[in-house]
Amino acid sequence: MSVAFYIVLDHQNPGFDTFVNGKALAHCDELESILKNLALKDIYEYVESDFEELFDNEYEEEGDFEEETSFDPAKYKWFTATKGVDYFSKIKSYVQDHALEVENADYVVSDLDEYIDLLNKAASIGAKWHLQIDI
Repeated sequence: MSVAFYIVLDHQNPGFDTFVNGKALAHCDELESILKNLALKDIYEYVESDFEELFDNEYEEEGDFEEETSFDPAKYKWFTATKGVDYFSKIKSYVQDHALEVENADYVVSDLDEYIDLLNKAASIGAKWHLQIDI
């Protein structure tokens, strides 16, 4: 299995693709020290996840479909898109400036570019975001 950070918006149908890869950033061993050097919040402060629900649904039998529930954005903590653009842009600049010190720096920057692009689109429609973890 490959862990990834992905962005969830408070708009279920924003009118654009919300896919981001997120694997390189999730596997960036240097991320914690980068965040400390930049005096930024731990990335997990932006993660919203109901782990019990995640693990209950992870290994469903093929053909065993769960009843769809309506999306309730009020049940989650959300962040402004501009805050996300600022956060990920600072990390991107650091990784670019220290590329020789960050394993797979090009892939990490690619993930960060996807986050920044998505969050700029989210800002244009007034959407808020949080991260979730795909396991």
